[in-house]
Amino acid sequence: MKKYFTIITLAVMMFILLCGCSAKGENTDDLLYKKGLELVHRMDMMAESEEYIKLVSASTEIREIISGIGEDNYSQPNGVYKITIPKEAIESVFVGGEITEIPVELKTEIDKRFITAIPSRINALNGSMVLAATSIVTSGDSFINEELTNNTLYIYLFDGKYSAMVSFFPGNENIVGASACFVINDFLNQVSSDSEMSEWLTKYLSLADCEIEKVEIAK
Repeated sequence: MKKYFTIITLAVMMFILLCGCSAKGENTDDLLYKKGLELVHRMDMMAESEEYIKLVSASTEIREIISGIGEDNYSQPNGVYKITIPKEAIESVFVGGEITEIPVELKTEIDKRFITAIPSRINALNGSMVLAATSIVTSGDSFINEELTNNTLYIYLFDGKYSAMVSFFPGNENIVGASACFVINDFLNQVSSDSEMSEWLTKYLSLADCEIEKVEIAK
């Protein structure tokens, strides 16, 4: 009887492990979505904190912009898009093929810098003050994940003026870095489909051939 019970127990454990293995991809997507939203909420806390704003900036105009960011509601996004960015997509941005001559180790660094600089490039279109204000309320994190292999961008769309971008970039020893920033772009807030997001990426970031997926929002 004891031997029979042991066999049943082992069978149940194997079933659980196999189920866990088959759901790795889904779990990773869910993890990135939640991690990104956590960083967005952390940035919102920064923007809502008068003490934090006074501490990090002496500029009245920058303080007003940050306070305006904090007035919007980021509790639940209207839409979320996952953008998987292959290395080839980034290489195509550089004209003349100069990047092909760069060592592989430096290409990885260039990829990371390109992805994390995306929000700054968008915000710079609205002037230096917006760029400075949004850079003050950025947030970042790192965590272990074995499944993520490509640089990935999560874009969170909200009701107000600002959206949020969270970039995820896999590194050594399965360490994933995350960097979040608010962005302001009128066209981005109007995106409602994969094709419109593709159009936006091409127009504002010169990124093509990226895998775009609208994320099912967890309630």
